[in-house]
Amino acid sequence: MHDHRRLGRELGLFDTDPLIGAGLPYWLPAGAAVRHALARMRAVVGAHGTALWEEAAA
Repeated sequence: MHDHRRLGRELGLFDTDPLIGAGLPYWLPAGAAVRHALARMRAVVGAHGTALWEEAAA
């Protein structure tokens, strides 16, 4: 079983700091880039609905 906290640190996506809060991650530059790319993709899919996925599958 994979631990998302360990994987996030190993991939350089996010980290935690006990001064900020034990359960509150902060994004590292690579993780922020992934997060923004997913947000842009969500916006495109939201604007076009499922038609975008149907075109890609065809």
